[in-house]
Amino acid sequence: MKKLAKTLFLLFVVSLLVACSKNDTDKIEVEIKDSDKFSQEEIESAANTVKDNFSFPGAKLLKVRYDEKESDKNVDLYMKNGKGSIKNINPDDAIVIFTDFEVDKSEDNPVLSPGKYENYSWILIRDNGSKDWTIDDQGY
Repeated sequence: MKKLAKTLFLLFVVSLLVACSKNDTDKIEVEIKDSDKFSQEEIESAANTVKDNFSFPGAKLLKVRYDEKESDKNVDLYMKNGKGSIKNINPDDAIVIFTDFEVDKSEDNPVLSPGKYENYSWILIRDNGSKDWTIDDQGY
Protein backbone atom coordinates (compact mmCIF):
# COMPACT_ATOMS: atom_id res chain seq x y z
CA MET A 1 0.00 0.00 0.00
CA LYS A 2 2.82 2.41 0.89
CA LYS A 3 4.57 1.58 -2.38
CA LEU A 4 1.43 2.40 -4.36
CA ALA A 5 0.99 5.69 -2.50
CA LYS A 6 4.62 6.65 -3.16
CA THR A 7 4.28 5.77 -6.85
CA LEU A 8 1.08 7.79 -7.21
CA PHE A 9 2.67 10.74 -5.40
CA LEU A 10 5.72 10.63 -7.70
CA LEU A 11 3.50 10.49 -10.79
CA PHE A 12 1.56 13.49 -9.48
CA VAL A 13 4.75 15.51 -8.89
CA VAL A 14 6.16 14.65 -12.32
CA SER A 15 2.92 15.58 -14.09
CA LEU A 16 2.78 18.83 -12.14
CA LEU A 17 6.34 19.72 -13.18
CA VAL A 18 5.62 18.90 -16.83
CA ALA A 19 2.46 21.00 -16.78
CA CYS A 20 4.27 23.97 -15.22
CA SER A 21 7.14 23.90 -17.69
CA LYS A 22 4.70 23.71 -20.63
CA ASN A 23 2.80 26.74 -19.37
CA ASP A 24 5.99 28.81 -19.27
CA THR A 25 6.70 28.00 -22.93
CA ASP A 26 3.12 28.84 -23.88
CA LYS A 27 3.44 32.31 -22.31
CA ILE A 28 6.29 33.34 -24.64
CA GLU A 29 5.10 35.88 -27.18
CA VAL A 30 5.90 34.88 -30.77
CA GLU A 31 5.88 37.43 -33.57
CA ILE A 32 6.52 36.24 -37.12
CA LYS A 33 6.31 38.74 -39.95
CA ASP A 34 5.71 37.79 -43.58
CA SER A 35 8.58 36.20 -45.44
CA ASP A 36 9.47 35.68 -49.07
CA LYS A 37 12.45 33.54 -48.12
CA PHE A 38 11.03 30.99 -45.66
CA SER A 39 7.71 29.26 -45.08
CA GLN A 40 5.78 29.77 -41.85
CA GLU A 41 6.75 26.23 -40.84
CA GLU A 42 10.47 26.89 -41.42
CA ILE A 43 10.37 30.07 -39.33
CA GLU A 44 8.39 28.39 -36.54
CA SER A 45 10.92 25.54 -36.52
CA ALA A 46 13.79 28.04 -36.11
CA ALA A 47 11.87 29.91 -33.38
CA ASN A 48 11.17 26.63 -31.55
CA THR A 49 14.87 25.74 -31.73
CA VAL A 50 15.66 29.01 -29.96
CA LYS A 51 12.91 28.50 -27.37
CA ASP A 52 14.03 24.93 -26.70
CA ASN A 53 17.66 25.98 -26.25
CA PHE A 54 17.17 29.17 -24.25
CA SER A 55 18.79 28.44 -20.91
CA PHE A 56 20.40 31.54 -19.43
CA PRO A 57 20.54 31.14 -15.64
CA GLY A 58 18.11 33.44 -13.84
CA ALA A 59 16.54 34.56 -17.14
CA LYS A 60 13.02 34.32 -18.51
CA LEU A 61 12.34 34.34 -22.24
CA LEU A 62 9.62 36.87 -23.03
CA LYS A 63 9.42 37.17 -26.80
CA VAL A 64 10.68 35.43 -29.95
CA ARG A 65 10.53 37.43 -33.17
CA TYR A 66 11.31 37.05 -36.87
CA ASP A 67 11.55 40.08 -39.14
CA GLU A 68 12.89 39.23 -42.59
CA LYS A 69 14.42 42.64 -43.25
CA GLU A 70 16.34 42.61 -39.95
CA SER A 71 17.20 38.93 -40.32
CA ASP A 72 18.62 39.48 -43.81
CA LYS A 73 20.82 42.35 -42.57
CA ASN A 74 22.25 40.12 -39.85
CA VAL A 75 22.68 37.14 -42.17
CA ASP A 76 24.61 39.43 -44.54
CA LEU A 77 26.95 40.46 -41.70
CA TYR A 78 27.32 36.83 -40.64
CA MET A 79 28.25 35.86 -44.20
CA LYS A 80 30.78 38.67 -44.60
CA ASN A 81 32.32 38.97 -41.12
CA GLY A 82 31.12 36.06 -39.00
CA LYS A 83 31.31 32.28 -38.99
CA GLY A 84 29.43 32.15 -42.29
CA SER A 85 32.48 33.60 -44.03
CA ILE A 86 34.61 30.59 -43.08
CA LYS A 87 31.98 27.82 -43.05
CA ASN A 88 30.83 28.20 -46.67
CA ILE A 89 27.18 28.48 -45.59
CA ASN A 90 24.50 29.11 -48.20
CA PRO A 91 22.69 32.34 -47.17
CA ASP A 92 19.39 30.58 -47.94
CA ASP A 93 20.22 28.18 -45.10
CA ALA A 94 20.72 30.89 -42.48
CA ILE A 95 18.09 32.74 -40.45
CA VAL A 96 18.24 35.16 -37.54
CA ILE A 97 15.66 35.01 -34.76
CA PHE A 98 15.45 37.85 -32.23
CA THR A 99 14.49 37.50 -28.60
CA ASP A 100 13.58 39.64 -25.62
CA PHE A 101 14.29 38.26 -22.18
CA GLU A 102 14.63 39.40 -18.61
CA VAL A 103 17.32 38.52 -16.10
CA ASP A 104 16.17 38.50 -12.48
CA LYS A 105 18.05 39.86 -9.46
CA SER A 106 18.84 36.42 -8.03
CA GLU A 107 22.50 36.66 -9.09
CA ASP A 108 22.17 33.17 -10.63
CA ASN A 109 23.60 34.58 -13.85
CA PRO A 110 27.32 35.35 -13.52
CA VAL A 111 27.52 37.13 -16.91
CA LEU A 112 24.35 39.15 -17.52
CA SER A 113 23.22 41.98 -15.24
CA PRO A 114 19.63 42.04 -14.01
CA GLY A 115 17.24 43.77 -16.39
CA LYS A 116 15.53 43.45 -19.75
CA TYR A 117 17.41 42.54 -22.92
CA GLU A 118 15.80 43.23 -26.29
CA ASN A 119 16.61 42.15 -29.85
CA TYR A 120 19.17 39.57 -28.78
CA SER A 121 19.98 37.70 -31.98
CA TRP A 122 20.29 33.98 -32.64
CA ILE A 123 21.86 32.87 -35.92
CA LEU A 124 20.61 29.48 -37.01
CA ILE A 125 21.81 27.39 -39.93
CA ARG A 126 20.64 24.23 -41.61
CA ASP A 127 22.09 21.77 -44.07
CA ASN A 128 20.84 22.20 -47.66
CA GLY A 129 17.27 23.21 -46.83
CA SER A 130 16.69 20.51 -44.20
CA LYS A 131 14.00 21.03 -41.58
CA ASP A 132 16.45 20.94 -38.68
CA TRP A 133 17.97 24.24 -37.56
CA THR A 134 21.02 24.48 -35.33
CA ILE A 135 22.19 27.55 -33.43
CA ASP A 136 25.52 28.66 -34.85
CA ASP A 137 25.97 31.96 -33.04
CA GLN A 138 24.17 34.36 -30.72
CA GLY A 139 24.51 37.77 -29.19
CA TYR A 140 24.34 41.43 -30.11
